[in-house]
Amino acid sequence: MSVEHYTPAPIIEAARRTMGTIDLDPASCPLAQEAVGAAVWLGPGSPYGINGLALREVPARCNTVFLNPPGGRSPPGSRHRSNAAVWWEAYAGLWARGEISDLVFVAFNIEFLRTAQATDVNPLRRGAVSIPRKRLKFRNPRGTGENPANASAIVYLGPRLERFRAEFEPFGTVIG
Repeated sequence: MSVEHYTPAPIIEAARRTMGTIDLDPASCPLAQEAVGAAVWLGPGSPYGINGLALREVPARCNTVFLNPPGGRSPPGSRHRSNAAVWWEAYAGLWARGEISDLVFVAFNIEFLRTAQATDVNPLRRGAVSIPRKRLKFRNPRGTGENPANASAIVYLGPRLERFRAEFEPFGTVIG
C-alpha cells in the first residue's frame, strides 16, 4: 500500500480560492503538481529539492502553503509518530512564527485531529477545520481514485477564516 495519496482537485481549488494562490507545496511530486500548480514545490523531481521537512528557510515570496503530507510513520516503517503529525508540527510552527501567512493542511485521516491537539499549534483552537460529509476520493500513484477507510479533515491557519468557511462549507461542516 502506498503512502502517496493525491488531493482531489475540488479541494485544491477551494484551497487556492481561500488563499488567493498556492505559493509552496512542500510534500509533492510531478503528478500532484498537475493539479496543485504551486509556484514552488518540494519533493522527488523538484528543482528546489526533495525534502520539505528539511526546509530551513521558507523560499522568498512563499507565504501561502498547501500541504498534503505523505502517509505512514516517521521514520518510515516505525510505530513512532505519524507523518501527518511531523509535517503539522513543522509547518504549523512556521505559521506560528510568522514565516508563512496561510496554511491549508490536508489530513488523510481525521485521527490526525486527535493527535495534533498535543502540539504547540492545536488545530482545533488556532484555526478552522473542515470535515467533509463524504469520504474524499484521493488519487493514488497509478492515477486511479481511492477512498480512505476513514474520514479526512482539512485544516486552515491564517487570516482568511471567512473565506475558508465559504469555500469549504459545500464539502461539509467547518468548525472554528
